Amino acid sequence: MLSKLSDYRLAWITVGCSMVAACSHPTDGKSAAQKMEAVLSVVLPKKLDHGIVLKSAVAEGDVLILTTGGPSDWTGPWSEKEMGKMVAAGFCQSDNIDRFFRDGGKVRFDISEGGNPPIEGQVLDHCPNKPS
Repeated sequence: MLSKLSDYRLAWITVGCSMVAACSHPTDGKSAAQKMEAVLSVVLPKKLDHGIVLKSAVAEGDVLILTTGGPSDWTGPWSEKEMGKMVAAGFCQSDNIDRFFRDGGKVRFDISEGGNPPIEGQVLDHCPNKPS
């Protein structure tokens, strides 16, 4: 299970790096979430090991919703909400991810297991372990 979690967190770190690159572009009237949706739509969905799929990135206003799914046992002993918190921690390890939040972006990680509808995560306007 730890291997699956590590692979998953590393994948979202890569996504975070893509977001940082997109945030460095000049403002074009789009929200930070809309910019990220455009960037990530090119690389998602992305299949990972163990049946885990980084499914989509969708902007709803200023919130970027990142959805991930996997087989019925992929979250192991953690609930979907707990997994969302761990994923956010991995995502926030990307260098300079604060730029996305400074530009008004917010992010939510939705997690689904075994083909069930995704469980909505908490909307974040900063990285939990960093000052806002």
